[in-house]
Amino acid sequence: MSSFTAKQRDLLVTEESVGICWTGQAGFSFKDSSGLTYHVDPFLSNVCSRYVGSLAQYLLQLKRGS
Repeated sequence: MSSFTAKQRDLLVTEESVGICWTGQAGFSFKDSSGLTYHVDPFLSNVCSRYVGSLAQYLLQLKRGS
């Protein structure tokens, strides 16, 4: 697992707080205390596969299919 996904997975957020991760360029992800993660302006392209691996390719396929 890449360090990016591990950091998001392992981020512990206390009640009434929000965890913030920079995802690259202008993108950020926000994680609440229940573990739900929101992505704002995620940078999804083939170059992400170098950092995130097959997850980025899967997300790109979902985007193209809709």
